[in-house]
Amino acid sequence: MNVQRGDIVGGDVTEKDNYKFNCYLADSAIFVKLANRERGFKPIFKSEGRGAHHVNELIPDDAQWYAVLDAYGQQYVREVFVNLNRPKRSSSSAMVVGG
Repeated sequence: MNVQRGDIVGGDVTEKDNYKFNCYLADSAIFVKLANRERGFKPIFKSEGRGAHHVNELIPDDAQWYAVLDAYGQQYVREVFVNLNRPKRSSSSAMVVGG
């Protein structure tokens, strides 16, 4: 996803026929754990076993971020609609550094 630290990702992810699936927001390290089915992964957003998911999450750091949709073990085709967005960044915004 094209996001930076401080962005808020919001919106909805829905399955056309309300079939259940899992939805996560994860950085690249967590994405690899998810892909390998490793235990102990901690995505910033986790919603499981639903036909629709509402997302409203703050991106905590600059990294490569992924929206991960998972229907592990299911054998029917899914049609999922992803409607996620983030506020437009202001070109005049300044970063304040404490010291």
